[in-house]
Amino acid sequence: MSILIWIGIPSLVIILGIVAILCDKLYGWRATFIAVGSIVLIIITLSWAITYTTMLGDIKEFEAIRSTVAFARADVNISEYENVTLTVRIIKANTWLAKNQYWANMAALDMFYPDEINELKPIR
Repeated sequence: MSILIWIGIPSLVIILGIVAILCDKLYGWRATFIAVGSIVLIIITLSWAITYTTMLGDIKEFEAIRSTVAFARADVNISEYENVTLTVRIIKANTWLAKNQYWANMAALDMFYPDEINELKPIR
């Protein structure tokens, strides 16, 4: 999501500025308002669809990591290297969860995140 923010927003502002200038010169301010509003609505709709479906897949991945960790912990013959690898994977998964739960609880962005993300608990 951070790449979309750092690259997408400045690009969006530039594109909307160009559209606004061209529409205003050619068709007047009403057409400018309609054109810019339509572009913003399309971008919000596409962003919602992409983010929401990506989050659904990421939730399934988190649950798969949780079950893999539970299975690996049940193995008494786990090596030290495997244990460290599991710990690193748990840290990454919990970091992902904390970050996305934070953004899912923001009033302006909660529509982009499925409700299931707030039901997940960190891997212990």
